[in-house]
Amino acid sequence: MPKRGPEAILQADLNNYAWRHGWRYLHIPPSHRGGVLATQTQGQNGWPDFVALRIDPRDNWGVRLIVAELKSGRRQPTAEQQAWLDAFRGAGARVYVWRETNIEEIKEVLCEHEPKCKLMSEEEAL
Repeated sequence: MPKRGPEAILQADLNNYAWRHGWRYLHIPPSHRGGVLATQTQGQNGWPDFVALRIDPRDNWGVRLIVAELKSGRRQPTAEQQAWLDAFRGAGARVYVWRETNIEEIKEVLCEHEPKCKLMSEEEAL
């Protein structure tokens, strides 16, 4: 089994945390065949790593759409990824580039309007 890198670990933690706090999310994991990226998708390349939606009855049924590209170290989104992020931002989504160092910000964003979420212990959080 290949070793998981920091982005894969962050992605798994983010997915788990979002699911536990009422977010509907999509992550399309990369697939490799013979060392070549072979993820089955159609459309433009660069789809973000994390797209999440929550309709919150406590917020006048406000819809919250969050889009994030996950990066490790100093890596930046590619031009294709940035084009998707810009398109989502233009459509009103809250857009982020998150790294493993952004754990506290991630918790704040996913817990906004949910006071009990912020009171979780570290063992229960990411």
